[in-house]
Amino acid sequence: MDKSWMMENRMSREYDIGVESFIQFGLSHAKGYNSIRCPCLKCGNRLLKDVSIVRYHLYASGIDKSYKIWFWHGEDLNSETVTSKMENIGDEKYEHDDLFNTVNMLQSAHDESCNTSNTFDTMFDDAKKPLYPGCKKFTKLSALVRLYNLKVRYGWSNTSFSELLSIISDLLPDNNEIPTSLYEAKKTLGALGLSYQKIDACSNDCCLYRKEYANSTKCPKCGLSRWKINKNSTKENSGVAAKQMWYFPIVPRFIRMFKNLENAKNLRWHAMDRKIDDIMRHPADTPSWRLIDHMWPTFGSEPRNLRLGPKQPGYDINTYLAPLIDDLKILWEEGNICNALVEERAQLLTARLLGTDYDQLLLFPYNSGNHWTLVVINLTKGAAFWIDPLKNRIDPDVTEVVERSFNIMNKKKPAWRVVKCPKQSGVVECGYYVMRFMRDIIMSTSTSIIQIMKDSPRAYTQDEIDCIRSEWAEFVGKHVHCA
Repeated sequence: MDKSWMMENRMSREYDIGVESFIQFGLSHAKGYNSIRCPCLKCGNRLLKDVSIVRYHLYASGIDKSYKIWFWHGEDLNSETVTSKMENIGDEKYEHDDLFNTVNMLQSAHDESCNTSNTFDTMFDDAKKPLYPGCKKFTKLSALVRLYNLKVRYGWSNTSFSELLSIISDLLPDNNEIPTSLYEAKKTLGALGLSYQKIDACSNDCCLYRKEYANSTKCPKCGLSRWKINKNSTKENSGVAAKQMWYFPIVPRFIRMFKNLENAKNLRWHAMDRKIDDIMRHPADTPSWRLIDHMWPTFGSEPRNLRLGPKQPGYDINTYLAPLIDDLKILWEEGNICNALVEERAQLLTARLLGTDYDQLLLFPYNSGNHWTLVVINLTKGAAFWIDPLKNRIDPDVTEVVERSFNIMNKKKPAWRVVKCPKQSGVVECGYYVMRFMRDIIMSTSTSIIQIMKDSPRAYTQDEIDCIRSEWAEFVGKHVHCA
């Protein structure tokens, strides 16, 4: 039975056909009932649902792609009907996602733990340490992240997760690095989480003890004590708040989201890749979105500005929304997210430029999330050249970073030039094209980027791309060997 449809887009014809074939398969083993277990991401085969609801859930939430053998719907556990395509795509996707998320979380943790270097050093060691001596597939951190993702995804209890860790530790070879309890796991993963603030609150929800009320011991509105009352002695437990709110600041959260290239690309989809027609597919197609663009053009013109829903974060309670409103005001007035990211990247670029001889060119490969391009900076001429094998327009993120870097060095904004270059024929060769561009520039005796690209062919042959691929593989091989 072909299950490759589970990996397809939910709007595709293949997914439609697959859903119907799955429902028919489930009904054929349902013993006369019109209900089957729902394998969507939310239900996880825990609940029996009418087939009409199952069909809706499979489109609304998507099917659990790890459900490769349809055991709950009558398939034999020893079945080999799962196609190799399904297995390969699924395993590769989940392993890649776990690795990708581990790397990105580690990078974010590094950025946020600059004042606790020992914590980060320990995490970095865990990210490199094999799960057990000789293990090449998992490190201590990647294995723990993957297991914890499963715990959250399927709602495992804390006790069951601790017991599972203990059993896995016994199953693995001696000297393995797997923690044996949830407590130890949380100590390892703790620094990967987002920071939060504990804010004392009035028991009657009148106010939060922050800003002008930070040192108050009684509510300024109802007069109720801030502290917990001992039931036996009716005395106040000074320092123990009767009620607390946990607030997760949105600014560091948004900054972390944009530091992930894949997330950053998706968050700007409405401005960069959205199809503009008369069909409503996204909030950006609505009149209210366009009204914001019209009334506040500065805000609307920046695709990285996030527009939260009216019920964020879920409860319309003015008192508890106060910290969120303060953060939103900061974002509105200062553009904290965009400024922080641009400033950080501009500082890195400035350091590279200052370390480059004035008459030299700086080659700056750039990846927008799924495509490589090349930026060449000529400080002598105050120029920046955009070289894209797919001939896309200049990415605004790049211009902002480069121009900010020039500003730091007290230079005028660079003059941007889009350079004609050999056109990429395939869809996955962009990285090798960029490396070929860099090779041609380095090997050329000319310092004119336009002339170098003009002397290049209209397109590289497969042999030329294979040549640069071989050189790259040889370089990586030597690098890995030396390491």
